[in-house]
Amino acid sequence: MFVETTESIDTTCDLNSPTWLECCLRCGVKPSDLRELSLEEYVASCGNKEVAVVNYVKWEAKRIQLLEKVQSERKLINVAPKKVEATGDRYDKRKEAVRKRTEAALHRSEMFERSEEIKTAQHLEMKRCMQRQKKQAEECKQQANEETLVCIMQQLLRTA
Repeated sequence: MFVETTESIDTTCDLNSPTWLECCLRCGVKPSDLRELSLEEYVASCGNKEVAVVNYVKWEAKRIQLLEKVQSERKLINVAPKKVEATGDRYDKRKEAVRKRTEAALHRSEMFERSEEIKTAQHLEMKRCMQRQKKQAEECKQQANEETLVCIMQQLLRTA
């Protein structure tokens, strides 16, 4: 799976720039996955040269594919209409992103609290069920003891 041409791909990008980081975040790609490695660096990190060479080709193809994905996202960001208002468009977008992340975190927190409530309720129900079973077992044992006593008394009365 060789990549024949990488002419359309900018491999000299600054992966630490805010725009690239935003693109990576939107695409779900770790910036470190886009870092270019030479074959020698890749082999040194793997150890086994024969396996590393085969894996390098696959890894490089995947890296190029991810890079294309992130670059297409970057083009969308660059082409998007840029409105500069008094409050600042970038500030509003960041504020909205922070609000969404906060809402998501709050939702996860509420879900966690609800799951803890459910676990507590289940635990209490199991405890009650075990207490009922224990009580039934004691009643059965007492009834069996009473029946045994009645049986013994009947045998004594017959022999007497």
